[in-house]
Amino acid sequence: MVYERVIYEQFAQYIQHVEQVNSKLESLQHDYHNIFLTMQQYMIKGDLKSLTQFYQQHIATLEQEMWRQQHTIQQISHVKIPAIKGLLAMKLQQEANITIEISEEITNFYMDVIDVARIFGIFIDNALQANSEEGNIHISFLLLPNEMICTFKNNVEEMINIPEIFHKGITTKENGKGLGLANVQQILTKYPHVRLLTYMERQQFVQQLMIRREEA
Repeated sequence: MVYERVIYEQFAQYIQHVEQVNSKLESLQHDYHNIFLTMQQYMIKGDLKSLTQFYQQHIATLEQEMWRQQHTIQQISHVKIPAIKGLLAMKLQQEANITIEISEEITNFYMDVIDVARIFGIFIDNALQANSEEGNIHISFLLLPNEMICTFKNNVEEMINIPEIFHKGITTKENGKGLGLANVQQILTKYPHVRLLTYMERQQFVQQLMIRREEA
């Protein structure tokens, strides 16, 4: 019963996300019409300098936002598990600087879906809280013949002591809510076919789930 409720709630969030993106795209298309009318006036006057500045400030920004929204929906659509699809859609709404790459269709994470949702939720929430103001969060799911690699990266302002953050009660967060990674380790004790790699890569904090592709 809990599983069915989670699927319904997360899928509903995914649908809501798609509707919000479609609404934004419709708004952007309306903006395009008004913007091109303005550009037309610059062209009539032959004011190339102002036209170039206007394009860089408005058109380029709109195109980037439209591409990001469409790319996000396209990538999330590769996940065929409603609960996880909804979770990703909900989390990606919270931050514009999150990018996601999914190589191909995913129908199985080879773990209980509730545990997958808990782990992914912890990784993304930690990334959102720790990410530096100018940084980006990148999520990728890569399917190999015998393994799935789920990677979560975020920028940090200073180096992190990796062994420490997995101890219950130890946190780098100001609000003291640092138990998530200890919980992840506890969940993974049920899955001998899953390994967690945690490391620093330049100014990025990286979490990688290495999942052997077998029936969980």
